[in-house]
Amino acid sequence: MIYRILIIGGPSSGKTTLIEELKQEGFNVLEEYSRQLIQKSLKEGSDVLPWVNVEAFNREIYAGRKQQYLDAIKGINFYDRGMHDGRAYLKLNGIPIPEKLDAKNKEYTYSNPVFYLPFWEEIYTTDDERKESKEQAIKLGKFIKEVYEELGYKIVEVPKDSVENRIQFIKNTLKSEGLL
Repeated sequence: MIYRILIIGGPSSGKTTLIEELKQEGFNVLEEYSRQLIQKSLKEGSDVLPWVNVEAFNREIYAGRKQQYLDAIKGINFYDRGMHDGRAYLKLNGIPIPEKLDAKNKEYTYSNPVFYLPFWEEIYTTDDERKESKEQAIKLGKFIKEVYEELGYKIVEVPKDSVENRIQFIKNTLKSEGLL
């Protein structure tokens, strides 16, 4: 059986650190594709960047995340964000969600539950690939959570705690759901 477990949330919620630790523990992880795309676009001088061309960026992100979805292996697969996060970015930027994107939401589904990491002010930072203000990061995190709720996913909020305790919380939840 293939289980696609999402770790979602906005910038500065601890997703990447958590994903890296899950990888160290031997889980199959699919890292945040947007960072890879941003690095590539910056290197090539492309405008496919979330702060320059949101629609083009989301098209590329969707294609990359679709490939990650298809790359899942038997067992547990953890994803640093999912295919449907793009809806939140479009919403944040006031861009209508294309009808064909809604149709794809039904075709590509993830396992329940979906783990949501809320904004964590103490770890908030920006860099060359993460430019959102604190307010944008908070808003984006809420929009991402809303997207998955609207799609009918069971959202489990991961408490702000040490990486070890967050990992244990996720494992315990997956065990209680019969997935681990």
